[in-house]
Amino acid sequence: MFNVSNLILYLPVLVSLLSSTVIAEELSSIAFTLENDGIIRKDQGYTSGMFFSYNSQATDSIANSAPNGVKHLASLLALNKQYLQAWQVIIGQQIWTPVDIEITVEQADSRPYAGLFFVQTNFFELSPRLTNKYSFMFGSVGPNSYGEKSQRWLHNLIGSPPPLGWENQIYNQWVYLLGIERQRLLIRNNVQSTHGYDISWTSRISIGNYKSEIALGAFYRWGINLNESFGSVGFTPGNYLDASLLSSSNSGSFVYIGSEVRYRFNDITIEGDRPKHIYDINIEHWQTTSILGITHYQNNYGISFNLAFSSPEYIQDQNTISTTGTIEFFLRF
Repeated sequence: MFNVSNLILYLPVLVSLLSSTVIAEELSSIAFTLENDGIIRKDQGYTSGMFFSYNSQATDSIANSAPNGVKHLASLLALNKQYLQAWQVIIGQQIWTPVDIEITVEQADSRPYAGLFFVQTNFFELSPRLTNKYSFMFGSVGPNSYGEKSQRWLHNLIGSPPPLGWENQIYNQWVYLLGIERQRLLIRNNVQSTHGYDISWTSRISIGNYKSEIALGAFYRWGINLNESFGSVGFTPGNYLDASLLSSSNSGSFVYIGSEVRYRFNDITIEGDRPKHIYDINIEHWQTTSILGITHYQNNYGISFNLAFSSPEYIQDQNTISTTGTIEFFLRF
């Protein structure tokens, strides 16, 4: 009997049979990513995100091919010349709301409205067994993020109730974040010549007035050409899949599951200044996220879908788990 689990299990094998063998080349890409909690049909904290990114091809040295601004930032890192290098620029917007968006007044035990608009530059050191990622993010929370206008437009488009409480949103404030992330291979086993499974662990640290945290996690992947796409999955919204880490691979498919535990020191979308309010909420420092996803890509396109299940981000949250669905399309050239 046909079912979805069988399709997911055998998709990488089918792709390997249908795809022609080509010589690997380094590929750039542009990507559009959409995240939303609409999959559970209610707003419950982190409600949506939209991201556009340019993902460079892998190269021996970013200094030989990147624009001057990117070269300058990369020069501050002294990237390891023994690894391939790549870079990425993301423009993104994220929105957080209370559970009930049809109430104009502040709600007890619920997070405030908050929007974020940002630009982020990521640098990568790539290898089949180890990847390092360095991030520089700069943006703004508050009305300057245009979160209210974006959510009103989207809800009008899909026929959802308009959000009514944006007058209580976090005030305008510039935000920044610096991050380092490492993913190291623990096990890779090729069941056949091109497909198999791998297990890896991840560690990361982020420092800034946006969100500061330290985190540890692990991934299990099963699919095709895994050695050519190692390090491409992560736990950060907007970066659950990094297409830059696929640039050395012409085609592949994989399913994956992962879990992360983190300690978050601060979160401006919860603790940021806002209009005089009655109810205080407190950040939940210990948090977890689990991810289930699938990715498929060919020489000129790719698509990825995942579900993220996260524990509460603040102590007063009435939801034990928040669920977000993410879909990413990317064109490769």
